[in-house]
Amino acid sequence: MMKLRIIVASAAVWTALAAAPALAAGTVTMANGGLYFTANGPSAYWHYDQGQGYCGHVASWCAPANSQWTYINQAAGDVNWATWRNPAPVNYPEIASAFIPARNATAVVKYTLRFNNGSYRSTYIDQKPFYDQWVRLNDGAGLSLLDRVMLGDQSYWGYASDKVAFDEIKIEN
Repeated sequence: MMKLRIIVASAAVWTALAAAPALAAGTVTMANGGLYFTANGPSAYWHYDQGQGYCGHVASWCAPANSQWTYINQAAGDVNWATWRNPAPVNYPEIASAFIPARNATAVVKYTLRFNNGSYRSTYIDQKPFYDQWVRLNDGAGLSLLDRVMLGDQSYWGYASDKVAFDEIKIEN
């Protein structure tokens, strides 16, 4: 009877340890223009800055080697917007970050995170003070099942000449 308890306890510990790496899957980086990115709105308003952004300027191993941008829209609603879809959301706290490129990022914008099967949290980021930097989007608070990040061109702050940069999104757990 004693041996049976040890085997059962060992099996439970082994199962718990085997499941642990799945909870800490690591980092997912989703590129603008990549497989998990969708850009919407008139193509005439989308601009591409070759050699800029995370893939274009910092990490030569990823593609595409450019960042995307559009001018802000000061009317109600987005004209151009984008969605990055997390290919592997986990039921574990996740942190989302946006890469802000050195050029064509001058607007105050709203990033919206979808998590926990349909809950939403938005945060406003002034892109202008950042220069080739990752910026956290959920204030260090981990959100479980974080499955998408959305960004649009609508902003009531700034000038019509301000630019919204759309570059890589990183999700860590």
